[in-house]
Amino acid sequence: MTKLTIEKIDNGYILSWKEDWSSDDKEDIRITKKVIQENYEDDSEFKTGDIDKITLGHLLTAVAEHFGELYNKFAEDNLNITFDKKGHKL
Repeated sequence: MTKLTIEKIDNGYILSWKEDWSSDDKEDIRITKKVIQENYEDDSEFKTGDIDKITLGHLLTAVAEHFGELYNKFAEDNLNITFDKKGHKL
């Protein structure tokens, strides 16, 4: 099981997890970090115009990829993160 930590920062998120770089004679566990930073120019995938939603979309995509859910252009059931549904009153 892999543990992934998400930290909210001023301009995005930091994902961190432990990776085993051990060899036969030496144990070596390292912390790996990935930064998901706000990017106003990268709205081609989510098309919201809202920087917070764009960054959140990239975060959710990175989390899915971390746990092995990768895009496959031949698949019919790829993960699709969008912000195109209207809410409703409960």
